[in-house]
Amino acid sequence: MKHSLLKIFAPVFLAAGISACGIADISMPPEPKLSGGFSCECTVSTMIVPPGDESAEETEFTFSGKLSRLGTGFYELELASPDTVSGMKISSRDGDISSSLGELSLDIAAENVPHKSPVYALFKSFDNMASAFENGGALVSGENGSWVYQSDGLSAVFDGEGIITSMAIASPKMTAEFTNFTLSENISETGSESESEISSEASAETSAVTTISETDLTVTTTSASAVITETAPPQSSETTAPTTTTME
Repeated sequence: MKHSLLKIFAPVFLAAGISACGIADISMPPEPKLSGGFSCECTVSTMIVPPGDESAEETEFTFSGKLSRLGTGFYELELASPDTVSGMKISSRDGDISSSLGELSLDIAAENVPHKSPVYALFKSFDNMASAFENGGALVSGENGSWVYQSDGLSAVFDGEGIITSMAIASPKMTAEFTNFTLSENISETGSESESEISSEASAETSAVTTISETDLTVTTTSASAVITETAPPQSSETTAPTTTTME
């Protein structure tokens, strides 16, 4: 009789034990580290039509640099490559884009920034993800211990500690990899603590603008156009630098 009962109940307890182990082995997703400020090194590859290329064929364009998030809508990107734009600083203040390179400075109002700009897409993607996580969004398990976030046109990969390692965007078509991720402390989510600092830097850079011949700017503005914008923005009366070369 005991032998018969063992045959009946042993599979039940065994199955329960396996299920319990399976539940225990399931790990909870980490909390994404995007709600506040951070800095990291980034390498971005995107497809562009080179300015002046009449064939309209897309080619890969890659740039890299140090990216800092100061709060929602507030970013700074200092480019390290390619060489033609090394040292360029790009700042975002609630959608307005400011850039400077040496004695040159250019401001673009939020309404004039093309949504296919790779820099705009990069900044906006971080803000969109941070908002999604704050409103209940969560990571799902990925390959090799990674965690993934996906939405329309965006896929991002995080490590086991919730630190972003890569991103892919459908429009504009681009990928980005992130390293040396460091969280920043005492950062206002509205970016108000950083706004005055960015504004003062932009004012100083703008006051240093001088008129430079278009010949001297040919290489620099071509690469800068690819990084910042897909089309040349309207040239304001305050900007003395020549209009950047357009790109598709």
